[in-house]
Amino acid sequence: MQTMRQEPPLIDYLAIGHVAKDKTIEGFALGGTVSYSGRTALSLGLNVAIITSCSDTFDLSALAGIRLHRLASQHTTSFENIYTQDRRIQKITAKATDLNPHVIPEDWRNAKIVHLAPIAREVEPELLNYFSPEFIGITPQGWLRVWDSSDFVQVTRWETIKHLLPKADAVVLSDEDLQFNEEAETEMAKHCRVLAVTKAARGASIYWGDEQCDIPAFEAIEVDSTGSGDIFASAFFFQYHQTRDPVHAGIFANRVASVSITRQGIQSIPTKSEIEDAGLII
Repeated sequence: MQTMRQEPPLIDYLAIGHVAKDKTIEGFALGGTVSYSGRTALSLGLNVAIITSCSDTFDLSALAGIRLHRLASQHTTSFENIYTQDRRIQKITAKATDLNPHVIPEDWRNAKIVHLAPIAREVEPELLNYFSPEFIGITPQGWLRVWDSSDFVQVTRWETIKHLLPKADAVVLSDEDLQFNEEAETEMAKHCRVLAVTKAARGASIYWGDEQCDIPAFEAIEVDSTGSGDIFASAFFFQYHQTRDPVHAGIFANRVASVSITRQGIQSIPTKSEIEDAGLII
Protein backbone atom coordinates (compact mmCIF):
# COMPACT_ATOMS: atom_id res chain seq x y z
CA MET A 1 0.00 0.00 0.00
CA GLN A 2 1.44 3.35 -1.02
CA THR A 3 1.50 6.03 1.64
CA MET A 4 0.81 9.59 0.67
CA ARG A 5 3.43 12.21 1.47
CA GLN A 6 2.11 14.65 4.03
CA GLU A 7 2.57 18.28 3.04
CA PRO A 8 3.94 20.65 5.70
CA PRO A 9 1.35 23.03 7.14
CA LEU A 10 0.85 26.39 5.50
CA ILE A 11 2.99 29.06 7.13
CA ASP A 12 0.87 31.52 9.10
CA TYR A 13 3.72 33.83 10.08
CA LEU A 14 7.04 34.24 8.26
CA ALA A 15 9.68 36.48 9.86
CA ILE A 16 12.75 37.52 7.87
CA GLY A 17 15.83 39.01 9.48
CA HIS A 18 18.96 38.20 11.41
CA VAL A 19 19.00 36.52 14.77
CA ALA A 20 21.47 38.32 17.02
CA LYS A 21 24.18 37.38 19.45
CA ASP A 22 23.69 39.98 22.17
CA LYS A 23 26.42 40.68 24.71
CA THR A 24 24.88 41.01 28.18
CA ILE A 25 26.20 41.19 31.73
CA GLU A 26 25.49 37.46 32.09
CA GLY A 27 27.23 36.60 28.79
CA PHE A 28 25.97 36.16 25.24
CA ALA A 29 22.24 35.68 24.58
CA LEU A 30 19.97 35.03 21.63
CA GLY A 31 18.37 38.21 20.35
CA GLY A 32 17.04 39.80 17.20
CA THR A 33 13.52 40.76 16.19
CA VAL A 34 12.82 37.47 14.43
CA SER A 35 13.63 35.55 17.63
CA TYR A 36 11.20 37.49 19.82
CA SER A 37 8.48 37.97 17.21
CA GLY A 38 8.72 34.38 16.03
CA ARG A 39 8.41 32.97 19.54
CA THR A 40 5.45 35.29 20.20
CA ALA A 41 3.67 34.15 17.04
CA LEU A 42 4.26 30.55 18.13
CA SER A 43 2.61 31.29 21.48
CA LEU A 44 -0.33 32.73 19.57
CA GLY A 45 -0.87 29.30 18.04
CA LEU A 46 0.48 30.09 14.58
CA ASN A 47 2.61 27.95 12.29
CA VAL A 48 5.80 30.01 12.25
CA ALA A 49 8.87 30.10 10.02
CA ILE A 50 12.02 32.23 10.15
CA ILE A 51 14.53 33.03 7.42
CA THR A 52 17.82 34.16 8.91
CA SER A 53 21.58 33.97 8.64
CA CYS A 54 24.16 33.15 11.30
CA SER A 55 27.13 30.88 11.93
CA ASP A 56 26.51 27.15 12.06
CA THR A 57 27.68 27.03 15.66
CA PHE A 58 25.22 29.61 17.01
CA ASP A 59 22.65 27.95 19.27
CA LEU A 60 19.07 28.35 18.02
CA SER A 61 17.52 25.74 20.32
CA ALA A 62 15.36 28.44 21.95
CA LEU A 63 13.47 28.61 18.64
CA ALA A 64 12.28 25.01 18.86
CA GLY A 65 8.90 24.56 17.19
CA ILE A 66 9.68 27.15 14.50
CA ARG A 67 10.63 26.12 10.98
CA LEU A 68 14.06 27.61 10.27
CA HIS A 69 15.84 28.39 7.03
CA ARG A 70 19.36 29.38 8.04
CA LEU A 71 21.66 30.89 5.42
CA ALA A 72 25.22 29.90 6.17
CA SER A 73 27.51 32.67 7.35
CA GLN A 74 30.94 32.97 8.86
CA HIS A 75 29.55 35.41 11.44
CA THR A 76 26.47 35.95 13.58
CA THR A 77 25.21 39.53 13.81
CA SER A 78 26.36 40.71 17.23
CA PHE A 79 25.51 43.73 19.35
CA GLU A 80 26.91 45.21 22.53
CA ASN A 81 24.75 47.62 24.51
CA ILE A 82 26.42 50.14 26.79
CA TYR A 83 24.06 51.90 29.19
CA THR A 84 24.79 55.35 30.57
CA GLN A 85 22.68 57.38 32.99
CA ASP A 86 20.43 58.81 30.30
CA ARG A 87 20.79 56.68 27.16
CA ARG A 88 21.90 53.47 25.49
CA ILE A 89 25.01 53.33 23.33
CA GLN A 90 25.08 50.43 20.89
CA LYS A 91 27.90 48.77 18.99
CA ILE A 92 27.64 46.23 16.18
CA THR A 93 30.63 43.92 16.34
CA ALA A 94 29.79 41.40 13.59
CA LYS A 95 27.28 40.93 10.78
CA ALA A 96 25.94 37.83 9.05
CA THR A 97 25.10 37.44 5.36
CA ASP A 98 22.43 39.70 3.87
CA LEU A 99 18.99 38.32 2.96
CA ASN A 100 17.54 38.77 -0.53
CA PRO A 101 14.73 37.17 -2.57
CA HIS A 102 16.99 34.34 -3.72
CA VAL A 103 17.11 32.87 -0.20
CA ILE A 104 13.33 32.42 0.10
CA PRO A 105 12.22 28.77 -0.22
CA GLU A 106 9.68 28.39 -3.04
CA ASP A 107 6.98 26.88 -0.82
CA TRP A 108 7.32 29.67 1.78
CA ARG A 109 6.24 32.43 -0.57
CA ASN A 110 2.55 31.94 0.22
CA ALA A 111 2.83 32.69 3.97
CA LYS A 112 -0.26 34.47 5.31
CA ILE A 113 1.64 37.10 7.31
CA VAL A 114 5.12 38.22 6.23
CA HIS A 115 7.16 40.23 8.72
CA LEU A 116 10.28 41.97 7.41
CA ALA A 117 12.42 42.46 10.50
CA PRO A 118 15.86 43.95 9.76
CA ILE A 119 18.20 44.70 12.65
CA ALA A 120 21.36 45.61 10.71
CA ARG A 121 20.34 46.64 7.18
CA GLU A 122 20.44 42.95 6.24
CA VAL A 123 16.96 42.58 4.70
CA GLU A 124 16.98 43.84 1.13
CA PRO A 125 13.98 46.19 0.65
CA GLU A 126 13.15 44.55 -2.70
CA LEU A 127 11.59 41.74 -0.65
CA LEU A 128 8.60 44.04 -0.19
CA ASN A 129 7.82 43.46 -3.87
CA TYR A 130 8.49 39.74 -3.77
CA PHE A 131 5.51 38.50 -1.75
CA SER A 132 1.78 38.84 -2.18
CA PRO A 133 0.61 37.66 1.23
CA GLU A 134 -2.61 38.43 3.03
CA PHE A 135 -0.64 40.82 5.23
CA ILE A 136 2.83 42.33 5.29
CA GLY A 137 4.28 44.08 8.31
CA ILE A 138 7.63 45.78 8.75
CA THR A 139 9.67 46.78 11.76
CA PRO A 140 12.13 49.12 10.01
CA GLN A 141 14.50 49.67 12.95
CA GLY A 142 17.38 47.91 11.20
CA TRP A 143 16.99 50.00 8.06
CA LEU A 144 17.45 53.13 10.19
CA ARG A 145 20.71 51.96 11.77
CA VAL A 146 24.05 53.12 10.38
CA TRP A 147 27.57 52.66 11.69
CA ASP A 148 31.13 53.48 10.70
CA SER A 149 34.54 51.90 11.23
CA SER A 150 34.22 52.48 14.98
CA ASP A 151 31.15 50.15 15.02
CA PHE A 152 29.06 52.58 17.06
CA VAL A 153 25.46 52.55 15.85
CA GLN A 154 23.59 55.74 15.01
CA VAL A 155 20.03 56.30 13.83
CA THR A 156 19.49 57.87 10.43
CA ARG A 157 16.45 59.90 9.35
CA TRP A 158 13.21 58.03 8.71
CA GLU A 159 12.86 59.80 5.36
CA THR A 160 15.49 57.43 3.93
CA ILE A 161 12.82 54.68 3.91
CA LYS A 162 9.81 56.89 3.10
CA HIS A 163 9.26 55.15 -0.25
CA LEU A 164 9.00 51.73 1.44
CA LEU A 165 6.35 52.55 4.03
CA PRO A 166 3.19 52.54 1.83
CA LYS A 167 3.97 48.98 0.72
CA ALA A 168 3.25 47.54 4.18
CA ASP A 169 -0.13 46.90 5.77
CA ALA A 170 1.35 48.04 9.09
CA VAL A 171 4.61 49.49 10.39
CA VAL A 172 5.84 49.24 13.99
CA LEU A 173 8.83 51.03 15.51
CA SER A 174 9.77 52.76 18.76
CA ASP A 175 10.00 56.43 19.62
CA GLU A 176 13.72 55.77 20.22
CA ASP A 177 14.02 54.80 16.53
CA LEU A 178 12.66 58.28 15.75
CA GLN A 179 14.99 59.89 18.30
CA PHE A 180 11.93 60.84 20.38
CA ASN A 181 10.88 63.36 17.75
CA GLU A 182 7.07 63.68 17.85
CA GLU A 183 7.00 65.77 14.69
CA ALA A 184 8.84 62.99 12.83
CA GLU A 185 6.28 60.54 14.21
CA THR A 186 3.29 62.40 12.80
CA GLU A 187 5.03 63.06 9.47
CA MET A 188 6.00 59.41 9.10
CA ALA A 189 2.41 58.36 9.79
CA LYS A 190 1.28 60.19 6.64
CA HIS A 191 3.20 57.65 4.55
CA CYS A 192 1.92 54.52 6.36
CA ARG A 193 -1.38 52.71 6.06
CA VAL A 194 -1.08 51.98 9.78
CA LEU A 195 1.75 53.08 12.07
CA ALA A 196 2.28 51.96 15.66
CA VAL A 197 4.93 53.76 17.72
CA THR A 198 5.87 52.06 20.98
CA LYS A 199 6.81 54.31 23.91
CA ALA A 200 7.84 51.98 26.75
CA ALA A 201 6.08 52.97 29.98
CA ARG A 202 4.02 55.57 28.06
CA GLY A 203 2.28 52.88 26.01
CA ALA A 204 1.92 53.33 22.26
CA SER A 205 0.48 55.67 19.65
CA ILE A 206 -1.46 54.24 16.71
CA TYR A 207 -2.01 56.15 13.45
CA TRP A 208 -4.26 55.19 10.52
CA GLY A 209 -5.78 57.40 7.85
CA ASP A 210 -6.44 60.73 9.51
CA GLU A 211 -6.95 59.08 12.91
CA GLN A 212 -4.65 58.75 15.90
CA CYS A 213 -5.08 57.01 19.26
CA ASP A 214 -2.78 56.93 22.31
CA ILE A 215 -2.93 53.65 24.20
CA PRO A 216 -1.63 53.64 27.79
CA ALA A 217 0.73 50.94 28.99
CA PHE A 218 -0.57 48.22 31.29
CA GLU A 219 0.90 48.18 34.77
CA ALA A 220 3.65 45.61 35.29
CA ILE A 221 6.80 45.24 37.36
CA GLU A 222 9.61 45.63 34.84
CA VAL A 223 12.46 43.15 35.03
CA ASP A 224 13.79 43.42 31.48
CA SER A 225 12.31 45.29 28.52
CA THR A 226 14.59 43.65 25.95
CA GLY A 227 12.55 42.46 22.99
CA SER A 228 9.29 43.94 24.23
CA GLY A 229 8.94 46.08 21.09
CA ASP A 230 9.41 42.99 18.91
CA ILE A 231 6.81 41.13 20.95
CA PHE A 232 4.45 44.09 20.56
CA ALA A 233 4.99 44.06 16.80
CA SER A 234 4.20 40.37 16.37
CA ALA A 235 1.09 40.61 18.54
CA PHE A 236 -0.02 43.77 16.70
CA PHE A 237 0.43 42.23 13.26
CA PHE A 238 -1.46 39.11 14.33
CA GLN A 239 -4.42 40.95 15.82
CA TYR A 240 -4.65 43.59 13.09
CA HIS A 241 -4.57 40.87 10.42
CA GLN A 242 -7.45 39.17 12.26
CA THR A 243 -9.65 42.19 12.92
CA ARG A 244 -8.42 45.11 10.78
CA ASP A 245 -9.04 47.19 13.91
CA PRO A 246 -5.84 49.13 14.74
CA VAL A 247 -7.01 50.24 18.19
CA HIS A 248 -7.91 46.73 19.36
CA ALA A 249 -4.65 45.49 17.86
CA GLY A 250 -2.74 48.15 19.83
CA ILE A 251 -4.49 47.29 23.09
CA PHE A 252 -3.86 43.61 22.54
CA ALA A 253 -0.18 44.15 21.69
CA ASN A 254 0.32 46.37 24.74
CA ARG A 255 -1.14 43.68 27.00
CA VAL A 256 1.10 40.97 25.54
CA ALA A 257 4.18 43.21 25.80
CA SER A 258 3.34 44.08 29.43
CA VAL A 259 3.52 40.39 30.33
CA SER A 260 6.89 40.09 28.61
CA ILE A 261 8.72 42.75 30.65
CA THR A 262 8.21 40.78 33.87
CA ARG A 263 10.86 38.24 32.78
CA GLN A 264 14.33 38.36 31.29
CA GLY A 265 15.59 37.79 27.77
CA ILE A 266 14.12 35.33 25.30
CA GLN A 267 12.22 33.60 28.11
CA SER A 268 10.13 36.75 28.51
CA ILE A 269 7.71 35.80 25.75
CA PRO A 270 4.24 34.97 27.13
CA THR A 271 3.37 31.32 26.74
CA LYS A 272 0.26 30.10 24.97
CA SER A 273 -1.34 29.18 28.30
CA GLU A 274 -0.54 32.62 29.76
CA ILE A 275 -2.21 34.30 26.80
CA GLU A 276 -5.26 32.06 27.16
CA ASP A 277 -5.43 32.38 30.95
CA ALA A 278 -5.20 36.15 30.81
CA GLY A 279 -7.84 36.35 28.10
CA LEU A 280 -5.45 38.32 25.95
CA ILE A 281 -6.94 37.41 22.58
CA ILE A 282 -9.59 40.00 21.84
